[in-house]
Amino acid sequence: VQFANDTPPNGGNWAITIDVLWGVGNDVISTVKIPEGTHIYKFSFWSKYSNNPGFADILLVAQDSLSQINRIHVDSESWRIYSTLDTIDSVSGDSLKIKLSGGFSNISPGKTYFDICTLELIE
Repeated sequence: VQFANDTPPNGGNWAITIDVLWGVGNDVISTVKIPEGTHIYKFSFWSKYSNNPGFADILLVAQDSLSQINRIHVDSESWRIYSTLDTIDSVSGDSLKIKLSGGFSNISPGKTYFDICTLELIE
């Protein structure tokens, strides 16, 4: 993971870049505690890729399990905003993991840029 002085509109001075790798270690992960109940969440971010695209995952961390809620594939070589709305049922102690990934390849190099990532509790 590196920083690049290449940002989307209103992105400030730096974006992160995550290289395409074969194996583990090319992710940035943040964990957020969430309230119990059924709620709608909006996850959005600006992204682009060079050579080989990455993705962003939303994962639900329950008591003894980890389940994928959504995967958003980066499909543009120019800065673009990505956004998703997800309805999530949770119990006390659950959290969400937001994972930004550079993608996987053992042949093609590349990197994915991410900036202005937000997670909002809508309802």
